[in-house]
Parts: sequence; C-alpha cells; structure tokens
Amino acid sequence: MLPLEGVQACTRMVVRVAQNQIPEGLHPVSVTNPAPADCASSEPVQLRVVPPPAVDAVAPEPACVAQGERVFTVTGSGFLVISGQTPTVRIGDAEAVVNAVDGCTDLEGATGVQSCTSLTVSLPAGALLPGEHPVVVTNPYGASCVSAGDVALTVTAPPEITAIAPNPVCTAQSDMEIRIEGSGFLRIGGVMPELFIGGLEIFDLRMDESSCEPVPGVSDAVSCTRLFAVIAQGA
Repeated sequence: MLPLEGVQACTRMVVRVAQNQIPEGLHPVSVTNPAPADCASSEPVQLRVVPPPAVDAVAPEPACVAQGERVFTVTGSGFLVISGQTPTVRIGDAEAVVNAVDGCTDLEGATGVQSCTSLTVSLPAGALLPGEHPVVVTNPYGASCVSAGDVALTVTAPPEITAIAPNPVCTAQSDMEIRIEGSGFLRIGGVMPELFIGGLEIFDLRMDESSCEPVPGVSDAVSCTRLFAVIAQGA
C-alpha cells in the first residue's frame, strides 16, 4: 500500500499538562485520531495524579550536629518510592541521606509505586549551623513536586563553659555548690543536661531561670547561660 500524503503513524506522543489542569486522582487515558480516522484507543490505561509530599514533623529536635552524624525521622504523607527510587530530603542547605522508608502502601493505578509516611534520614557532622532549617521533601522524577517547607529542624550549638565559681573548692567536710557560666545549657522537656567533673557525674543540678530563654521552634526546650551544681561531701 502506498503511503498517504500528509499522514503519519507514530508510536509515541508527548503531552504537556498545565499546572493544576487535572485534579488529583486516577484518570483514564485515551487517544482519538483525527477525522476521518477518528477511532479511539480502548486499552484500560490510567494516569495517577498525586499531591505534593507533605511534611508534618521532624524528630528528634532540637538537635546538635556539630560533633557527629545524626539520624532523624521525617513524618508526613505522599512520600513516593518509584521503581525503588526514594524521595530526596533537604534540611536547610544540606542534602540528607535517606536511609529507610516506612508506612508504605502500593499506589493504585501506578505500577511499582508506593506512597509512604515516614523517612529515616541522616546528616553528617557539621552539616548545619545553629538555627532553624526548613525540611523539604522532593519526590522522584515525574511526580517531582516539592513539600511546602513549613516544617523546620532546630539545630543548636554544643554547650560552652566559660567560667566556674568558686574555684578552687573543698568538699572534704561539706557539700559545695558551684556556679557554671557559659552558653547553650539546654533543658528539654524537663530533662537537664549531664554534668561530669573528673569522670564523676553530678546529679544535683538546677538552672538559673533568669538566664534561660526559649529555644526557637521547640515548645518544651530552654537554653540557659548559668547553672548550679552541688558536689557532695567527699565526692
């Protein structure tokens, strides 16, 4: 049969879909040729339109990443794994390593795709400076929408000791209270920092509340610049 002038038979077409043109959900896909050959495809092919990933929380926080690798759990919805490829996660300017995904279910109408609710990620030592850093999840190519970035990880600096008073002390005949000055002494959810003197842990601690201020972005944490410790007699 001789080819028809102006007619081509193709096996692939590229379609650009405008932003928000098709609502979220599972949609049948069909192709109808131009008249007079205006038959339509009849195969049960469907396109899944998904929402962007959503981050609800990151834990634990506040976190210090200055002195070692830290592992975090990012929870939310719509974290897609496509043919084994996981989402990417950025925390501030640092790209986190995705170590594991959890809470996954197969996505109807999308072969080899799972939608998950939890990502376990890690950051290397020194990856972030102190401050609040937005947590952003980007799904793999094709469904590569980005989360809103409205959840942040609060990073704190290591505690710093600048002065101890009195110094020296004698504990041979009585308990002795000392004052420790510095910065970044954290009380988180009522839990005090640990204090060691010469390898001995001191448990009798209290913060000078006048030196404390809330840690931004964390509801149950304060950062203080002064604490008091009681060294037991003979310790």
